Amino acid sequence: MANEAMSMRRLRQWRREQGLCAQCGNHQSEKYLCVRCEERRMMNRWTIEQQREERGECTKCGKPLNGNVSCPDCYSKYPLRKLKTWRVMNKRLYESLDQAKISIPELADALGFQARTVERWIFEGSTPNRANAQKVAQFFEKPANYFFKEYADHGNEN
Repeated sequence: MANEAMSMRRLRQWRREQGLCAQCGNHQSEKYLCVRCEERRMMNRWTIEQQREERGECTKCGKPLNGNVSCPDCYSKYPLRKLKTWRVMNKRLYESLDQAKISIPELADALGFQARTVERWIFEGSTPNRANAQKVAQFFEKPANYFFKEYADHGNEN
């Protein structure tokens, strides 16, 4: 079979059936490629990506980025999670974050919450339980009812 004229696809299939590397056909391999060919493939891929990055091209497809951070053709396939609304429902908490110059993930890490939880408080208007509202209030040194009107029975509003 090795001497017959065949397509590259059929040749690689035949090599796999024989337990050989699909690329070179010289080495026994349980995987698709032998170790040598896999290393060469990874090195080529790394070199190509590095060269594309230096030239300001997309590391996946090689198209010019034209000042963009990522290629819209390659990365439009990966949708970002959409919020229910983009309106700021808790303006006081949002403004306090802005004044303190910290991000939502930084606040979440400081208080021991998930960033998504803090996003819900700010953008979706959900209210934390009393203990978590107190943590937020202590962090910003304000009463809990300043951020969450549901806790109006604790302290005066500033």
